[in-house]
Amino acid sequence: MGPDRLRDALRGGDLRSIGRSNEVVRWVLRDPELFGQLIEGMLDDDPLVRSRCADAAEKVTAKRPDLLAPHRKLLLDRISGVGQPEVRWHVALMLPRLRLSERGVDQAMVVLRAFLDDESRLVRVASMQATADLAIAHPRLRRSVRALLERLTEEGTPAMRARGRKLLARLDRVDLPRHVPDRRPTSTTWQDHVGMIRRVEKADLTKQYKSYYTASARASLATFDDEGVYVALDGSGEPAGPEFSDAVAVLYAVAFALKAECKRCSKDFAVPKLEGLWWVDGERPATAVPRAEWRWRLMIRLPRFADAAMVESAKKAVAQKKGIARAGDVAFIALCEGRCVQVMHLGPYADESTTITAMHDFMASNGLRSRGMHHEIYLSDPRRTAPEKMKTILRQPVE
Repeated sequence: MGPDRLRDALRGGDLRSIGRSNEVVRWVLRDPELFGQLIEGMLDDDPLVRSRCADAAEKVTAKRPDLLAPHRKLLLDRISGVGQPEVRWHVALMLPRLRLSERGVDQAMVVLRAFLDDESRLVRVASMQATADLAIAHPRLRRSVRALLERLTEEGTPAMRARGRKLLARLDRVDLPRHVPDRRPTSTTWQDHVGMIRRVEKADLTKQYKSYYTASARASLATFDDEGVYVALDGSGEPAGPEFSDAVAVLYAVAFALKAECKRCSKDFAVPKLEGLWWVDGERPATAVPRAEWRWRLMIRLPRFADAAMVESAKKAVAQKKGIARAGDVAFIALCEGRCVQVMHLGPYADESTTITAMHDFMASNGLRSRGMHHEIYLSDPRRTAPEKMKTILRQPVE
């Protein structure tokens, strides 16, 4: 396979999507000689290609870290200088996978300290994870990294504080001498037990973002300027088909594993409603395209304290403990739709076409045009709700 074909597979769309990145990962794992094309692609002129090459390279090296060895100098000297956040947070996660000399470790730490000042919180959190990983592998770093993480845990964003607490606890476990006996008391009073309980407040996104999960029965304009973060899984085909059902199960498995991950950091959240973005290839309207050719991205919104490193940990837990290999295809994405037309659809999914027509009539009468993908939020559980009573928010970004 030539480099043009691999990079062409990663073009198109926008930065909210990883495109065919997971497909490319499978290609490279089957033919590791292609890995160098991913590394070179992180320096491509197209920011989409850079982002998706970085995403694919990080996923490949999670399974084959040895493939990074020939590219150590390029990764440290040039690729680490790319200012694009989508490249930087993947570079941060890959650096601890390199086999480094002492000089190389110092160079990696210089890169990560620079990343810790990046404007993107995803880059900062990934860099915290990477510094801790390096400190565990190289004990001489532990004192300085601990001090760095303590400062970031005290001064950083909520996501950085949550990640910092977990990383500091991890360093404590590594540093704990194995011969030290357990000096916990053999008995405790009920007051001691009460004092040990840590109250964890559960974030309810449907209440926190009430307007996001609300729509009227008539088409209307709404604006959503705050950027949300999600776990997402792409697919195609009939909404009632097995691939769609399997994707829903995979996505919820990762979401609940992430919930458990957050609780270990003294955070918690109620897993919110399933959402979907829908589109078709070409210029035809979706109603003129067979359902088997529909494309979709299933999503579940996350609280702001969840971060890319926590999602990666949740994905690995689902893959290893539940044997769900497709958990590795779940992506951590951001979405900000801005101005939208929306309406509450009441009834079965199969009857949505009438409601969508009403949305388009509203857009036409107000001089609005569609942009982006059709968005649905599934407020009702079809297993427990009669079809005629199901509620679905239909949302279309406009300009």
